[in-house]
Amino acid sequence: MNIFQFCLTLSLIFSGYLSAQEEAVQEQPAIIEKVLAENASITAQGQKLVYDVHGGSITLKGKDPNETAAIHFIAYFVKSPLQKMSRPIAFCFNGGPGSSSVWLHMGFLGPKIISTPLPQIPGVSCYHDNPVSLLSVCDLVFIDPVATGFSKASDEKSERNFFGVEEDIRSAADFVQLFLTKFQRWQSPKLIIGESYGTARAVGLAHLLQNEYFLNIDGLILISLALDFPTPEQNPTNDLSNMLHLPTFAVIAQYHKKLGKHYSEMSVKELAEAASAFSATEYGPALFSGSQLPAKTKESIAQRLAEFTSLPSAFFISHNLRCGPFQFRKKLFKETSSVVGRFDGRMMTWDPLSSSGHEGIDPSFFFVTSPFTCAINDYLAKDLKWNKQEPYLILNCDALRFWNWHSTSRCGFRDTSFLQDLRMSLAKNPNLKVFVAAGYYDLATPFFAQQYTLNHLFVPERQSKNISFKVYETGHMIYLDEKPRKELSADLSQFVKLLSE
Repeated sequence: MNIFQFCLTLSLIFSGYLSAQEEAVQEQPAIIEKVLAENASITAQGQKLVYDVHGGSITLKGKDPNETAAIHFIAYFVKSPLQKMSRPIAFCFNGGPGSSSVWLHMGFLGPKIISTPLPQIPGVSCYHDNPVSLLSVCDLVFIDPVATGFSKASDEKSERNFFGVEEDIRSAADFVQLFLTKFQRWQSPKLIIGESYGTARAVGLAHLLQNEYFLNIDGLILISLALDFPTPEQNPTNDLSNMLHLPTFAVIAQYHKKLGKHYSEMSVKELAEAASAFSATEYGPALFSGSQLPAKTKESIAQRLAEFTSLPSAFFISHNLRCGPFQFRKKLFKETSSVVGRFDGRMMTWDPLSSSGHEGIDPSFFFVTSPFTCAINDYLAKDLKWNKQEPYLILNCDALRFWNWHSTSRCGFRDTSFLQDLRMSLAKNPNLKVFVAAGYYDLATPFFAQQYTLNHLFVPERQSKNISFKVYETGHMIYLDEKPRKELSADLSQFVKLLSE
């Protein structure tokens, strides 16, 4: 070989090496993962649990292959004498759209929990061992959707292309499949736990995994159900909204000692049932009559509404017997210019916008966001040593602002429904079990609206036995109250155990 041939050969080898290196850079692993803690322990549900904590991200592609997003997660795996494939695994997220998983993570399910003595205002954001963590019955994976927590798209333009009903569900489906492969959990019983909009994501995710990827989910835990968005939405022609909100108005007014003796002496459950019965049998038909309702009947219904809500009957007369959650929140304490919470009507604060038509602030939202923000950032840095040199974003308002609802009209989310997705999943997987949890004081997803949604699934009786529904004496985030948190944890522990039988 002469010198020319040698140089040419060396050049080809070197260029091939560079090409291989470039390909390696371009084809980086889709999963970046590390152990954040080993052999940590807590006592939950009366048993000592030793667990490892894994954190990382899974990089997913959007519709355009050049658009990518890294979805971050924190996973808790209990060290069990059983084979890990026998232990259920739950994928958990909150809603928004635009919310991280911090609320379920450090409010209810995870091994560390924040003290939130609602309806009192939470103080310092201390966290401690969670005695009712669901780790006692299943491993937990907390998922932060794109642009929440530490999850990010490759750039701002790509980020918005992940904001949407279909885009969000598909990215979650890709995440679940890659995660199951990475951690060898394909044979484990699989659950999805979602809250609020996260319940829509959960149902849509289960349907997509089943319909396109042929993977059945064993259990759905849906907290503060939001599947059929037109049902509770307030507008002049939606009589349902008024009917479905009334029982929640009643129990909130009772909590604030606004009702007369007859209703104030009832238990919360008794009052809720009485208001629901009136709403279905008398209030609904009156609303249906519209302008054809006789004046005397209108006055009689208005008086009953006043008894259930404490708002003046004259208000209902002048508003054609209709009152939305926005009006109720501002008018219940109009005399003191105060507003009650949307996520939890027991909480209230003074209303700086009392004289305007603006909805005003939601005390049940703002009173808890700071404690959760401080706690999760402290926990990640101090306990898990996951120093990302950037804050963990618990909420991203841009996600909701730019969310693609794929609506056929200008109404946006008001056209969105996941009822058919759940109906199809139940038909294709007769073993699928569903647990739905609601709060009496929740004005965002009223308990009567959730019951109405489930009543309109129209599944056979044998299938309906797989669906459980329970209402707790608390608000939207059921677990922020200690007593309901314990009750819900016990109920869900029993539910998860049934999946493995």
